[in-house]
Amino acid sequence: MLVTMFSRLLAFVVSLASMVLIVIAFWPQLLGWQRFSPWSFMVAPRGFALGIAVLAFIVLVVLGRFGRPLRRVLMAAGSWLLVFAVATGVLLYFRGLGTPMPPAPAAADTSTLRVLTWNTNGDAPAPAAIAHVALESGAQIISLPETTAATAQDVTRILRQAGIDMQTLTVAYDEIYRAHSTSLLIARSLGTYRVQEGVAQTSVSPTVVAVSSDGGPVIVAASTEHPDLLTLPRWRADLDMLAALCTEPNVILAGDLNATVDNMQGLGAKNLGNCVDAALATGGAALGTWPTWLPTLGGTPIDHVMATLEWRFTGSTVLTSVDGAGSDHRPILAQLTRVG
Repeated sequence: MLVTMFSRLLAFVVSLASMVLIVIAFWPQLLGWQRFSPWSFMVAPRGFALGIAVLAFIVLVVLGRFGRPLRRVLMAAGSWLLVFAVATGVLLYFRGLGTPMPPAPAAADTSTLRVLTWNTNGDAPAPAAIAHVALESGAQIISLPETTAATAQDVTRILRQAGIDMQTLTVAYDEIYRAHSTSLLIARSLGTYRVQEGVAQTSVSPTVVAVSSDGGPVIVAASTEHPDLLTLPRWRADLDMLAALCTEPNVILAGDLNATVDNMQGLGAKNLGNCVDAALATGGAALGTWPTWLPTLGGTPIDHVMATLEWRFTGSTVLTSVDGAGSDHRPILAQLTRVG
């Protein structure tokens, strides 16, 4: 009798503790913890977390069948794992598993743009591979975090030989570590662009802020700190800096933010400042871009194309055709149209 009462009490305590942990793990935004350890890491790879929760639930069920004295306690924890798995699956379903891209715009149509971003992990893919993706995508704006000026210029040369004229802008912190460079390619048809001087910068890899001489949108090739226990303050500062850029009008931002839409919640009126996320707007936000060795549903969507409200997204996709090209990131392609 005493053992039974103790088992029920322990099951109640475990169930209560499991409920609190599961709720915070699923939605740390309730407490504003989405950019603080360990919740920032737990909320990011939702597809992977779903798989782990299902596996853990199965293990608890098996242990419960063979460990009768602890069955009530194990089932108390297992029931909340099941709730977490179901809730995560529903959230991923509504965020979207991707939709077909619309047809590419005509070359003369500057009101509809295609934007490509690919973190090349320090020039890991060959310039020919990057140029091939650019040609296949039909992008007029190509954001290349962790890409040196030399590689970007090689890509531009290959594209020019194929009849695509691009201008190349690069910001580099040093020439020692290739990931300390970010490059941005912009079609000449969009006008003349230059790197804006005197703006705040991201901490480890630079961000290119390109302004037009012809009244075009501000184009940002973004690259933030990779968050870990030591670098979380710098990562949060980088996101704050990008959110501030997105409070300006007519901004298109693309790059590696090392953050999901969950991590970015609370950084502005929209997903980041006034910038809307392409994948979330077009029903593809459940698909991960990193790492390439995981399937898209198990990966983390940390690479983004975003824009302020002067633009409306009509399509986006995560490209898996270059998973073996060398980078640990997948490219994202998005299409957007000027509102009005």
